[in-house]
Amino acid sequence: MVLRTANQPYDCFLTGNNFERLTFEIIPCPKKQIMPDIKLKVFLIKVKARCNINCTYCYEYNSVDQSWRDKPGSISEKTMFATIDRIVEYVKEKKLTSISVVFHGGEPLLAPLFIFEKAVLRFNNLLEGICSVKFATQTNGILLSHEILETFLNLNISIGVSIDGTKEANDKYRIDFKGQSTFDSVLNGINLLNTSRYSKINGGVLTVIDPLIEPLETYSFLKSLNVPFIDFLFPLNNHFNRPKFPIGRQKGSISTWLIEIFDEWYKNDDEVSIRLFEHIIHLMVGGKYSVENLGLAPVELVVIQTDGSYEAVDSLKSTFSGAVHTGKNIFKNSFDEILKHELIGARLDRVNNLCNTCLSCNLVKICGGGYIPHRYSSINGFNNPSVYCDDLYALIDHIKNEISKINGLEEIIRKVTKPLKSVRV
Repeated sequence: MVLRTANQPYDCFLTGNNFERLTFEIIPCPKKQIMPDIKLKVFLIKVKARCNINCTYCYEYNSVDQSWRDKPGSISEKTMFATIDRIVEYVKEKKLTSISVVFHGGEPLLAPLFIFEKAVLRFNNLLEGICSVKFATQTNGILLSHEILETFLNLNISIGVSIDGTKEANDKYRIDFKGQSTFDSVLNGINLLNTSRYSKINGGVLTVIDPLIEPLETYSFLKSLNVPFIDFLFPLNNHFNRPKFPIGRQKGSISTWLIEIFDEWYKNDDEVSIRLFEHIIHLMVGGKYSVENLGLAPVELVVIQTDGSYEAVDSLKSTFSGAVHTGKNIFKNSFDEILKHELIGARLDRVNNLCNTCLSCNLVKICGGGYIPHRYSSINGFNNPSVYCDDLYALIDHIKNEISKINGLEEIIRKVTKPLKSVRV
């Protein structure tokens, strides 16, 4: 670990581990949290509202919210251009220098290639010399082909692929509409993406955790794919729809599953980037940035549906019908107007939307109270700790104990791992 002078950025190199170079700054806990001047920087555009497989756990199509049935199957060229123009207007007004655009679904690769080509061309033409744009998409990988990969390489669109591990693990939930396996088709897509020619746009794999599957079996398989990144996602349970497996430090829980993988990854100097672990370590040593499910910095993301309507983060569809609905759209409403929506605002002013249990916890600056969909209950709404609170605490505490052994980090970690009770307005 190489530390520089106080209040200066410093680089993080953990001895014996291949972490990316990260820039940190220590953030003192404020005595009062005021709604910050938020600038949206991530724009998730739904190019398709349909999918070519039928994952049984899918929050979009197999949950309590069925609003997809009322949406156009594809975004039209008119709606795409209106969305881009609204984003460009916002970028210029807020003087942004960089943004991210995620083409999402449903299955985004069901959209014709010209939609991506025209969208990227319009963004680049309108924002050239003003703002850089990072493009990405998340796919089930089945439709990946040389034609699509060549197009996305030329457009510089990063591609992440969803796969839940081995054939047994993947096909437990990720099946087609006939109930058949998707594994071989997904693996073919990953193998195409994973060639050196496409390394520039390889966004790695996204895996939903199943603690009933042997953790090192899943990890060994994912590592064997030689992908640059692995993202692990907690299943979309909440206090109303509770997990059907143990919670916390019990055998068979998500935390014990992840801890086993962390120990393997950390102690063996594995090169693959596991973002969940790296984000926790980053926050543990005072890092500034946050992601949707960790940390307390604002989540600067908004969703635009195929009909141009603004939505709160789409995974909220797993909580109750209408949870993502804002009643506003890109044709009539500015981005500033939607920041006032309750479930968008809650992701921006994260401290003042924590329950007292979270504010009193010494690890709240790292877990951030957990992912908002995981907090839902039919009685208190989202004013609860995450249903995975005990899992998050066990995992973060384990990682804390490991990295505290590195010289120079113990005092930094001690300052970060304090409760926020005093900042409640």
